[in-house]
Amino acid sequence: MVRIYYEGEERIMKGEERFVRVAARVVMSDADVRDARDAAADGIDWEGVMRICVMHGVEGIVFYSMRRYGLLEGVPGWFEERMRERYYENAVRNMAAEKAVALLSERIGRKVVFVKGADLFLSMYPSTGMRSMGDVDILVEREFAEEVWKGLLESGFAAESGDEIEYRSDVHKDVCSHLPQLKTDAFTVEVHWNLFGVGLLYPITKIAFEKAVRVRDNVYVLSNEMKLVHLCNHFRRHLYTGASLRHLCDINELVRLYGKEIDRAEVDRTVKGTELESDLRIGLTYARFYLGTETEERYFDERLVNEGDSGLERLFVSGKGSKGTVFLYKMRSITGVWNKVRYVYRIAVPPRRWLAANYGSGGVRGYWRYLRAVIK
Repeated sequence: MVRIYYEGEERIMKGEERFVRVAARVVMSDADVRDARDAAADGIDWEGVMRICVMHGVEGIVFYSMRRYGLLEGVPGWFEERMRERYYENAVRNMAAEKAVALLSERIGRKVVFVKGADLFLSMYPSTGMRSMGDVDILVEREFAEEVWKGLLESGFAAESGDEIEYRSDVHKDVCSHLPQLKTDAFTVEVHWNLFGVGLLYPITKIAFEKAVRVRDNVYVLSNEMKLVHLCNHFRRHLYTGASLRHLCDINELVRLYGKEIDRAEVDRTVKGTELESDLRIGLTYARFYLGTETEERYFDERLVNEGDSGLERLFVSGKGSKGTVFLYKMRSITGVWNKVRYVYRIAVPPRRWLAANYGSGGVRGYWRYLRAVIK
């Protein structure tokens, strides 16, 4: 362990975390490289480094930086080999995602905005294997979302939950952010009509869609302003279920690359009076605390990081009790007492059609499957 000073306060950081936090970036300063070498020289546990990298989804970016800045010298052979394997596994998945972008744009035939990993690994990271990703996430206009979903289904995609889209109620539809997942042998796609997960924030999703930047043909990505808002919101939402350093790496790289170009006045106008104001402060505060991201003081909330453990595990600890937290967050987003009652009622007593579509039976068997999924 080493003693560090943050905002004048002495804190203790494990050498393994210290190494990962300074190496999880595209560009390392001379001071970062020295810090990583010092951490390694202190006799860190490379199994621990590997475990942290995998847990936080940053093995690709850490391996890239270690190779680029000569930090692989003296590490155990097994460590270098396993990190290389993870890096190239990312590369294979991401190359499949590149093909997915072309396929989806062709099949959809209208404006489609690629968000999160499908955009970020190409636009912010210089090597294909650096950023891990899972699903391919796309944003389409709300009125065409179901049409797009059904069109993909008819063109060969498969839905685990059946060929129909069912909602428990209109209220549940309003707080939904994406339609049921669709799959091919190579990748999974999520069709979004709402980026921010609650109905009251849909107007901001509409702004994000309208201001998206065209890459080619009908392929678009979020503007840098909306990308910053979305990444901070995405990180804050993951705090409910356990966030990762990878989320903060995305924020850090966006600010490093485009921080001077991002119109902060436009960002402020967009989020004013919504919970996204808080999300912006949370995302940028954590990014500055863990990765040293350059952050204006007005976006930094020292109270968020001045209490409790300063280690990376706090990102996962934040997710404990997440279902209750998410439920309360959605309840706050629903207007009107009657709508809140309908929302709770349909959680307890889902419609038969919804149970049949999602759990294979509209009767007792489907209900028991649903209960087990809720309790799990």
